[in-house]
Amino acid sequence: MAEGWEPRLIEEAQAPPEVRGVLEEAAPVLRSTWTPDLLRALAAWPELLGDAWAQLAPNLRTRFFEESADRVRLKAVEEAAPLVAKRLAGAPAPGEWQAEGELVAAIDGYHYVYPKVLLAAAALFEALRGAEPGFGPLATEELSEVPLGAPEGMAPLAPPAEDDLSPEARSLLARLRALLEAPVLPEVFATVARWPEALQNLWDLVGAARTLDGYGARVNDLAEFARRQSHYLPYGLDLPPHKLIGMGLRPQVVASALNYFEATLAEAVLLVAALEVIFRGHPAARNSPFPVPELRS
Repeated sequence: MAEGWEPRLIEEAQAPPEVRGVLEEAAPVLRSTWTPDLLRALAAWPELLGDAWAQLAPNLRTRFFEESADRVRLKAVEEAAPLVAKRLAGAPAPGEWQAEGELVAAIDGYHYVYPKVLLAAAALFEALRGAEPGFGPLATEELSEVPLGAPEGMAPLAPPAEDDLSPEARSLLARLRALLEAPVLPEVFATVARWPEALQNLWDLVGAARTLDGYGARVNDLAEFARRQSHYLPYGLDLPPHKLIGMGLRPQVVASALNYFEATLAEAVLLVAALEVIFRGHPAARNSPFPVPELRS
């Protein structure tokens, strides 16, 4: 792994109280049913997790962050729709998924939450790079807080333990790790593994997409778009290298971890957007699956 970062995810049961508190608070603040691996990886550095979360959480609670994530989601859908329309060689056509209601509900959940997690990763990475905030004065309604807790009807998104999956599913997840060069595989893959045929279709979709000229550029464009959005968050993040050094950390190792999650999340957001287009159609996929009531026009 670049710059000496070795992925290690901390579970609540393993964590000291101050870390466990952040991991337990994160899901309701994200309006999610699970705590993402980005935070579980940062939990390997408890002081950094506490400082990063103290700065992220006030942003995550705002209407402005919700709308910023909406823009990331919309960008992902517009990048993904042509991939679906091309009916890539070797990729399953929309009618071949035989998607069950629970699978579609899970994809709805990831389509809602993943753009938020990508935006959070981008904000932390940009803060470490010393990017200057780009926001100006915000209207009071943009700073208003959204309701906490998972929206009604959101599916449980915590992925199953791989030991609970079939040998075939575990084998396919291992192949996906190798293909994506992702030792920490985005959670959506293990979740989809509950439906073996859908996991096989997802494998085919990923393989077909990665052979397409310009696919990598679409992923990079999405990551860069999230970075630009992060510059405008209402409460700027302060994470300079000297602060990390004071915590006994190597800034380049932390940067490697954040860059890893930013890159893998960007591709995951794009692939989930493609699934949402397949399952819901392009027009519906453009919208948040769980719009905050106060944000509806």
